[in-house]
Amino acid sequence: MGQMKQQRIKAKKTGLSAAVIVALIMLSWLWEQWLPDSVEPSSPAASGESQVLEGRVVRVADGDTLTVQVGSQQYRIRLASIDAPETHKSDEQPGQPYAQASRDFLYQRVGGKNVQLNCYEEDNYGRKICDVSLPGQDTSLNRQLVAAGYAWANQEKRGRFLRDKNMVDLQQQAQKNKQGIWQAPSAVEPWVWRYQCWQQRKCD
Repeated sequence: MGQMKQQRIKAKKTGLSAAVIVALIMLSWLWEQWLPDSVEPSSPAASGESQVLEGRVVRVADGDTLTVQVGSQQYRIRLASIDAPETHKSDEQPGQPYAQASRDFLYQRVGGKNVQLNCYEEDNYGRKICDVSLPGQDTSLNRQLVAAGYAWANQEKRGRFLRDKNMVDLQQQAQKNKQGIWQAPSAVEPWVWRYQCWQQRKCD
């Protein structure tokens, strides 16, 4: 009698274990079905790949932003790994020294020309974050701007946006040679300018 009772308890435990396993499998399947898309890679950068595009530059907004016509579609492009001097937006958001020179440098090289784009992701403004090159050139416009002293290596938020680590060396060399922005004794990084001047109203 005692042996039969033990067998029933054992069978009950076995059935319970099987039920738990089945339930876990079902929960796992349901989780995969209803997992939000945002958890999956939603951009080339998230999957470790990049998107390659070719098109013609139709507008240069400033030293790190331009618009490119690709087929029938236009894309706003933010040059990756760099931050150029801020242009004048309003009385409350004045521009920085060398902002126009930075824009002119970029425009003279790509304005109206075909370019190759190696894009990684989109920013909060819907701009594609890309390395920009002219066909047949090995050095990107991103690097050229920093090397000429018309943009900073983007080290905002401890280098979170700095994909190309060579930018730091290029900036140091430009600074040593007093190129572009480095002719000024106290050049202010654009991300610092946006906070101190535009938000805190401390523009001196």
